[in-house]
Amino acid sequence: MSSRRFKQLEKRLGELRTHFLPSAFDPLGIYSPSVHDLTRGYQVLAHAEIEAFIEDRTSEVVARAQAAFRNRGRCGEVLTAILAFHYVEQPPVGEKTAEKIFNNNQDHPRAAVELSCRRYLNEVKGNNGIKQKDVLNLFLPIGLKPTRINAAWLRLVDAFGAARGLIAHAALAVQRQPDPKTVFEEVERIKADLRTLDEDMAKLR
Repeated sequence: MSSRRFKQLEKRLGELRTHFLPSAFDPLGIYSPSVHDLTRGYQVLAHAEIEAFIEDRTSEVVARAQAAFRNRGRCGEVLTAILAFHYVEQPPVGEKTAEKIFNNNQDHPRAAVELSCRRYLNEVKGNNGIKQKDVLNLFLPIGLKPTRINAAWLRLVDAFGAARGLIAHAALAVQRQPDPKTVFEEVERIKADLRTLDEDMAKLR
């Protein structure tokens, strides 16, 4: 079952399709300059909605795992993965550090979990895109298995992210005219795999 946040994404993408794209696509792919500009707007805003969904949903997963740890001391697959990605490079606890932990009555495991979560959430806040490197940096550290992330989908989000960057940062003269139907279908394919990933994230603990 899809999460509330995914349903919000789905609704918003539907609104953008209505607001920016032709109600019917031209079978010959012939469109006016204004339609091409509206399609560019659709690309940029759809990209922003997809990016926000990924950031919000991964943050929700971490918040749920943190709550379970704080309330019941339960360190499940989410926190185990975050520790592996964001604490593994810490130096081993030596004799002096162990004495300091003892003398200060510190809960070192809890501190390690909290530090790792803060580091991960800082990565989420600093995220800027939906290219392959961006989504893997958010998905893998919360425990999503690489086998659950479609390689073809990664290539698609990579290309979609690059196209959005070109629209935002390059002059019109060097841009290709976007085809509304093609762009819409790309967003639908991205959304379809996000639905599966959303359901996978709902199972993470």
